[in-house]
Amino acid sequence: MGNDLADAAKHLTKSGPSSSGLSTRVKAGSQQETARATRVWSRLTELYGRVWTDKYGSQPNKTWCERIGELSNNQIMHTLTVLADREGFPPDVGEFTVIAKTAKGGESNQQQEKVWGKIDRLRRIAFDHGMSLAEAQQMPPNELAAWVQERAEA
Repeated sequence: MGNDLADAAKHLTKSGPSSSGLSTRVKAGSQQETARATRVWSRLTELYGRVWTDKYGSQPNKTWCERIGELSNNQIMHTLTVLADREGFPPDVGEFTVIAKTAKGGESNQQQEKVWGKIDRLRRIAFDHGMSLAEAQQMPPNELAAWVQERAEA
């Protein structure tokens, strides 16, 4: 499965605005932004199947289109590769962006694993404090951390 996703990611760089894979953005609200997000969405649907479409729908919403449009082809390719190699829940738009930004910043896999470990730990703590797993998954990591801290201080 990882190779199929890596091949799909390479396709994104060929069909995106620059064959170098380093293009930074597409115009917000453009057909190009929507088409690019739809290609990414298709790959995420292949990776996560019904879990993905049940959670986020069969087409990307405006927020997903905008966030994907802000990313370079290299960042998208990196994110799809990371997601293909990890187990766990499908990412929300914030997590997708965080993974993508690690491509630009060159964070090591060890650092990424540390960050994901913290996010997963926060989700478990939130669940223990009565938050549903679905709510914990959809909450951005910084808000989830604040929510957990409030409960810990109470």
